[in-house]
Amino acid sequence: MLSLVFAAILLVVGFGLIANPASLNPATAIDAEFRAGQSQLEGGKADLKLAVTKHDPALVARAQADFVTAAGHFRRARYLAHNDRLLLTAEMVPPARDYTAPRVRAVDQVTAMALALTEAAQAAAGIDALLVAPEPKGVPASAHLVHVLRGLPPLIDRVDSALARSQADAARVDLAVLPGSAKAAVLQVHATAGKAVAALAEMKALAPSLLELLGGNGPRKYLLEQVNPAELRAGGGFFGSYSILTADQGALTITKTGDIADVIGPRPLAGEAGYVAPPRPLTQLVGDKSWTIADSNFWADFPTDAKAAAPFEQQAFGTKFDGVIAMDPQALADLLAVTGPIKLSGYDPVFTAKNLTEEIFDIEDTFAAVRETQHKKLLGLLGAEIMRRILLLPPNRYDALWGALNSAAQHRRLAVYFNNPGLEAKMDSLGWTGRVNPTQAADFLLETEDNLGGDKANHFVTRSFDLQLTHQGDRLLHNLTVTVTNTTPRCCEGGRTYVAYARLYIPANAANVTVAGLTPGKHRSTETPPAGLQLVDGWFTVYVDSVSPNTISFSLGYDTPWTADAKGAHQLYWEKEPGTVADQFKITWSPDGQNTAVLQKDLGLDRLIELTPQVVWLPPAQVAAAPIPQITF
Repeated sequence: MLSLVFAAILLVVGFGLIANPASLNPATAIDAEFRAGQSQLEGGKADLKLAVTKHDPALVARAQADFVTAAGHFRRARYLAHNDRLLLTAEMVPPARDYTAPRVRAVDQVTAMALALTEAAQAAAGIDALLVAPEPKGVPASAHLVHVLRGLPPLIDRVDSALARSQADAARVDLAVLPGSAKAAVLQVHATAGKAVAALAEMKALAPSLLELLGGNGPRKYLLEQVNPAELRAGGGFFGSYSILTADQGALTITKTGDIADVIGPRPLAGEAGYVAPPRPLTQLVGDKSWTIADSNFWADFPTDAKAAAPFEQQAFGTKFDGVIAMDPQALADLLAVTGPIKLSGYDPVFTAKNLTEEIFDIEDTFAAVRETQHKKLLGLLGAEIMRRILLLPPNRYDALWGALNSAAQHRRLAVYFNNPGLEAKMDSLGWTGRVNPTQAADFLLETEDNLGGDKANHFVTRSFDLQLTHQGDRLLHNLTVTVTNTTPRCCEGGRTYVAYARLYIPANAANVTVAGLTPGKHRSTETPPAGLQLVDGWFTVYVDSVSPNTISFSLGYDTPWTADAKGAHQLYWEKEPGTVADQFKITWSPDGQNTAVLQKDLGLDRLIELTPQVVWLPPAQVAAAPIPQITF
């Protein structure tokens, strides 16, 4: 990038001194210094990239030396522009001075810009030096990371200050004396520095959150909910096993793991001490028994689930938690792709990212109680071993780890909630909190199912969606048909009757709402939907036997205001239920009686649907896609 600027500056600083030999031309000498400085700067950048990949402090030191040398070349170029004998002579002749003076100033301005960028690179090398420094013997990598996070603020401030100066210097360059290529390059420097400043702001905001998360501000204790989507709930799956994670100055430890049934004990009956009335639809499953933490993830909105679990924590675990983290087996598989396969003592398979979910189901899908206990124990052991391996990851694997966490959150396999408001807000900005309608979309759709039959039918249950959208005047008509199929084989008797409580969340201003194919429950829901939404609910059952079909359908119709933007486009945010995989959908779009358009895709993650008079398409929903902050020059 800078080489374009330097080359262009040299073209205009040639000064037309045609009598000079090339070896005496000041432009030639200035050119040589700029090119040498640029070469050293690029070499240092390459060394830094390799240093992080190889975890090599020596390469960081070499990069820092490259940046010092580059700065020396840039200063030499500026010195030549002011002290060359021929240029000093030209300054004494008014016609030549009028030509050379603004160009010498341009050399000064570009040099200042280059020196500021070089200083920013030196400070960034200091950040990398912290990251790749060897951990002290006996100190866990996570504890070393706390040390790194504490050392970041002054280095970030230094990079930030240098980048701000480079922007200011780039803005002062007299573009009028530059050829077109140089103008574009200076503007590119200005824009690139601006992006780096924004990345620094993100890094600066993220560091305190990570410090808090890792117990850098004091011991923290988190509840890890291991949810099972084979027994689907709106919050992702039945909360059947747990782990307790402690964080203290970066030292992360799984202190306990087990079956949730072991900590909740017998459920009190209505009228007995300790009884807590469950959400009304759950009474069709638990009858007059108390609500417990095992059924706390009754809502699709994870912050609501975590807050519902809080009153049970002291009773079930004898402690209060600083946060709750929910993960399903596929999220563990995402992490296994980073840590590598795991072989656990007492279990036959080698667990990999590809086989993990099936192996877990095979272990749990048995009638033997000992095997069920083995399943509960397995999730805890896997979680502990994956955590141990994550803590040993070198910095060059942090990108992969961050990507796996992003993917798990984006596919709603992972959700987090923290009592610390600042940390919770930061996680929400990353899209990791599992909040319903995260973009506060005006037109919104979410269908959830709760398996309240107490079995693992959802391993074999699939659903498909047929959504017809029609634009009529100032209204958008929605007609959704949901088809659910239960393919549980005869070997799995426990899943051959899929009893499900279905909820559909639509905009609060939706009108003319109709529903067919769902049976009202014995106890009407008193749930308050998330802000801006209303709820339609009911029950259905899908049997698998020799008489009944193994497929049912139900439908929902309603209309909402047509809210086209300046481009004439209306957007609908379609959220997936946590715990589902990739249900297929078909959208049929009919704009004002014009030719219809059909779009088919899957609901593997939240989808943003954009409707225009010409087409229906899926722009990125941009949820849980936060990259690791990067600084580029």
